[in-house]
This record gives sequence, C-alpha cells and structure tokens, in this order.
Amino acid sequence: MLIRQCLIDFPKIFYIPNSRSLFMKLRALLTGLVLVASVNADELSQVNLSAGYQTSQEVFDYAVKTNLVKNSLTSMNFQLSDCKESMIYYFVEPVENIFKKSTYHCTYIGPKNHMSYVHDYSDISIDIYYNKSYLLHHEGDVAVRYWTVY
Repeated sequence: MLIRQCLIDFPKIFYIPNSRSLFMKLRALLTGLVLVASVNADELSQVNLSAGYQTSQEVFDYAVKTNLVKNSLTSMNFQLSDCKESMIYYFVEPVENIFKKSTYHCTYIGPKNHMSYVHDYSDISIDIYYNKSYLLHHEGDVAVRYWTVY
C-alpha cells in the first residue's frame, strides 16, 4: 500500500514551482550524501594508515595499539594461550580501497593462584583492514575483554 501511495505521489514530490525549492531539494540530497560518506569515514577513522604491514600476523606482532595491550597484559603476568584469525568473505570484492579483511582473536590466561580455583582470562580482538592500492594490512579497532572463571 505504501509503495502504491509513493508511486501516486511521485510527481507531486518532485514538482518544482520555483528555483528555491530546487535548491532546497539539491541541498537535502547533498546532505544525505555527506551523511553516508561520514558513516564510512567514521568506520575508517580508527584505521592507522600510517603503518602498513605485509600480513595480518605482522599486524598482531608489530602494530602500535596491539603492542600496548599485549605489553600491559604481559606486565600483569598474563600468558598467550592461542590466536585465530576470522576471515570475512565477500561475495563481490568491495569497491572501497580500504576494507575490513578479518578479525584476529587471541586469548590470554591470567596468573594462576595455586591456592584457589579462580582463573582469569583476557581476550583481544583486532580488526584488520586491507588496502587494495598499496597491498598492505592495517590495524583497526583493538578491543580487550576480561573475565574470571570460578
């Protein structure tokens, strides 16, 4: 019903009685395009484009934000347990030059207290972006999650 009403009102919506309404519609269209572009820019604002790496393993080993988190976990006596990379598979290759390629997940085990059954864990997830122009991997968002098992 809504689609039929839109098709009936279509000529009324784009009726241009004077040039001012044309200006208003073009301004609204341009504002919509800017909002769409800013959403994509906000997503890529967390990507460190100044540092590029050949592989996603190098992102985990050498990236700045990731090393800050790893060093703080190491200083709290957490030990690396395992890492895995979750690839994102696209049906069609993205049009953008920089797109999210994968997420790298690593689990750390906290210091063990042999007197109790409490175990601390930490999980790091790193978004990895790929730059098609320069064939480089970039570090995106780095998230840390802590939990305790009793």
